[in-house]
Order: sequence, then C-alpha cells, then structure tokens
Amino acid sequence: MVSNIRKLNGYIVVYCPESKYAMKSANWNGWVYEHLKVIEDRDSFIPDGYEVHHLDGNKENNREDNLIVLSSADHSRLHNWISSCGLNLKKLSEDRMNSGKPKLFHCKYCGKVLDGSKTTFCSVSCQNKGSSKKPLKEKLIGKTISEISSEYGVTPKTARKWFHSYEITWQSWAKPITILIGRCRD
Repeated sequence: MVSNIRKLNGYIVVYCPESKYAMKSANWNGWVYEHLKVIEDRDSFIPDGYEVHHLDGNKENNREDNLIVLSSADHSRLHNWISSCGLNLKKLSEDRMNSGKPKLFHCKYCGKVLDGSKTTFCSVSCQNKGSSKKPLKEKLIGKTISEISSEYGVTPKTARKWFHSYEITWQSWAKPITILIGRCRD
C-alpha cells in the first residue's frame, strides 16, 4: 500500500499533483508541503516573496489557525527575534495538547489556571505556601538541585535544604563533571 503522506525536512508532505505548489523533482514529483496546501485551499495562493510560518513552532501542526503568511523579511525578523529572546519553540510545541491549543498550567498550591507567563504558582503567596510542601525523599533521589528547584518553584537554597533534611549526600544527586587536565611543559 502506498501512503499519500510523507515527511520531508521535518515537514509533512502530501501527494497532490494538481497543487500549484507541487514539487517537480524526480523523487518528489506531485508532492506538496501540507502547510502550503492548507494556505492554498484557504487563500488560493501565496504571493511571491512570502512564506508560511507555524505559530507554535511545530512543523507538523498544519491547522489553519496555526499558520500565518509573512513576507520573507518579516519571517526572518520573527525567527531572529524568537532566537534573541531565548524562546524554544520546539519545547513550547512539545508542551501543547494534541488539539494544538496551549497546555493549561495550574497553580501547584491552589489549582487556579495560570496566565501564559507563569507555569508553577499564581502568586507569591501561593509560592510561599506551596514551597513549604517538602517532597518525599523518593522524589529527590536522582535529581539535581536545579531540577528540583524548577519542578517545585523554589530557590536552589530551599531545594538544597530538602536534600540535607533527608541526609541525601551531594554524591547521590550531583551530576558528574569531567575535568580534562593537560600536561604542562617543563
């Protein structure tokens, strides 16, 4: 059985030889990037000098509401801005539900739905109350201080205190560091 869907460069391609965006190469004759086909079906064409951008950074999410047409210059500026802000669109897209909508984060203390800028606690008050809930020893073993502080929304100092309260020594949670020492010449 021949599939009408393939992947190319991380994008989904579909067999649609009648599309004006269908590829003409020997291996890909009649195949078109799915996101281009979605825009073609919606807008009938993509102007010259314009490109399609995936809003959530997921090349496989070709829902119409996840695609936007930008000039090549604006598309490049957008990616430069995203990179300069340190945003990891791949990570953000992995955190989304199958529906393509943003995953809802809840306050770890009160359960309130958080706005887009927060992922652990809704307020300083909840953070202070939630931070006092020390995790079980099993939750700490095998993790680093930074992993625990991120997971529970506490400072590294608080995470360190938790490790010490369970008498977990630094060897059991520190990641090994390899130090290369070169020879000195006499």
